[in-house]
Amino acid sequence: AGAHGEPDVHGESNRVKNAVALMLVGAIAFQMSTFYLVNYPDDDIVFYSYSIFGSAISIFCGVLLFESVQGCLEVYIMSHFIEGGTGRRMMRVAQLIFWLLIANIAMGWTSGALGKAAGKPSEAELKNWPQRKLKAECWGGVF
Repeated sequence: AGAHGEPDVHGESNRVKNAVALMLVGAIAFQMSTFYLVNYPDDDIVFYSYSIFGSAISIFCGVLLFESVQGCLEVYIMSHFIEGGTGRRMMRVAQLIFWLLIANIAMGWTSGALGKAAGKPSEAELKNWPQRKLKAECWGGVF
């Protein structure tokens, strides 16, 4: 330890170096296992690997988008116009309703339930029903 209770600079430096080294080894191990899983000979393993990776990326993007919008609301709206806890709660409820509406509208549009294809399907559209269902399942994971 240093003089007068100061931390040992060399000891702290070694701990930081060890932590960085372990993080790099962990990152390389993760990348190697990712490549191993997506190039595995069994098609089921590859399918579920891509499915899990896609879901994780969707979650990370969703959290990033939410946090950026939440930060902008905090800085530009809540800090200037809304005072007290009740106003903040009302703003968060309004934000919840907004995100639910956006997710449902986007899901309906991409699946074909909204827009030109909305309504009772014709005989020709019934033939494309599996494709429509696949779009709904695909985009449902994203939204």
